[in-house]
Amino acid sequence: MEIETPVTETGLTEEDKRWALLSYLVPPLTGLMILFIEDKADRPALMYHALLSIALGAVGTVLFCIYPLVWVYSIYLGIRAYQGQKVSVPFLSEWIAQQDWAKTT
Repeated sequence: MEIETPVTETGLTEEDKRWALLSYLVPPLTGLMILFIEDKADRPALMYHALLSIALGAVGTVLFCIYPLVWVYSIYLGIRAYQGQKVSVPFLSEWIAQQDWAKTT
């Protein structure tokens, strides 16, 4: 017997919101985990947060001197994602949305 998870008014389950929050707490590692967990990767909202987390982590790693700032910004995005709000990062969100391989909608 499968237990149904309640869906919020935004269409996200509580579990989706927790995974969205986690994806920003340890970018890009948690985002990569979401991609490799089959039932999570099939969820468009989680795919969006995972890809955005990976992109943020990559930018933070390349620009190591500002990584702490990127991490603080990631926590802020994670909190907003947990609240069910759609988050976007200038340039990165648009770039991810334009990629054919990113199933974000």
